[in-house]
Formats: sequence, C-alpha cells, structure tokens
Amino acid sequence: AALDEEIEVLQKESLELTRRVSKAKGTVASLEGQLGELGVQKQHAVDTKQFKEAGEVNSKIKALTATRDNEMSEMVGFGQRVAELQDEIANKRVRKQQLAEQERSQQTQSNASQVQLLKAQAEELQLLMEDEIEHNDWEAAALLQVELEAIQT
Repeated sequence: AALDEEIEVLQKESLELTRRVSKAKGTVASLEGQLGELGVQKQHAVDTKQFKEAGEVNSKIKALTATRDNEMSEMVGFGQRVAELQDEIANKRVRKQQLAEQERSQQTQSNASQVQLLKAQAEELQLLMEDEIEHNDWEAAALLQVELEAIQT
C-alpha cells in the first residue's frame, strides 16, 4: 500500500510537470511568433532608415529572446524531471511486483509447511487410533477417528 501511495504521488507530480511543459511550449511558440514579427518590424525600420525605431525594436527582441530562452530552459528542466519521475515510477512498480511475488512465494512455502505438519499429525493420529483399536478402546479410537477426519478435510 505504501508503494501504491508513493507511485500515486509521483504520478501526480509527473502530470503537473507535463502540464507545465505543455504551457511552456505554448509560451515559447507565442514568443517565437512575436520575435518573428519584431524581426520584420526591425528590418522595415532599418530599410526605411528609422534607426531609432530599429534600436527600440531590437531592445524588445533581446528582452523577448531572454524570456523565450528562460521558458525553454524551464521546459527542458521540467521534461527531464518528468523522465526521472517516469523512471522512478517504473522502478517502484517493479519493486511492488517483486514484493508481491515474494509474498506469494512465502505464502506457498507456509502452505506447504502446514500441509507437511498436518500429514505428520494425521500419521500420528492413525498410529494412535490403531493402537487404541488393538487395546479394544473403541471410544478413544472413535475420538481419534474424528480428529483424523478433521485434519484430512
């Protein structure tokens, strides 16, 4: 149950980071569009010898480029963390499966031990019952028979 809870927490974190990656992709795409427009405006200002305007547009381009680069950096970081989380989730699922198999194996061994114990008890009861029959103690033999039948079912 603890592994299930850990997996669930990791999946929620992964989902949230995946949403953030998607949002960052949208922001980067929007900034790329703005940068394209500003590039055209800058080129037009240079072509028409409006150098002051070209300088202002260039300042905007630099600021948007820095913002875009920051968003891309965050997006890459989020993407890497999502990959790490997915690996961690996969490892926890493998561990959960291993623990379940180990538990089944232990249960099988425990069941086998119980069966062996019951067989030994049944053999002992059988011998005691035969001994009581030899001594004509029918009541004790009948009680042993009931015990033997209870073990055998």
